[in-house]
Amino acid sequence: MSSKTTYEDALLKLGTNLTKHREAKKMTKRAVADKCGMEENNYARYENGETNPTLKSLVKICNALEIELVDLF
Repeated sequence: MSSKTTYEDALLKLGTNLTKHREAKKMTKRAVADKCGMEENNYARYENGETNPTLKSLVKICNALEIELVDLF
């Protein structure tokens, strides 16, 4: 029996990894959002696993955090 990742599980994992990498860089949510040209509350929803970012937003976030896209999954 294989276990499948649900959409909700994937969002939570993404959010957890965003938080981990942001905190490792000692950045605030606002600092990441500012570097990405987005509102802080939008970025916070990604970290909280409330919504999924577009690929374009993910790339901006990765650039702001100086990580690779694969580091988020």
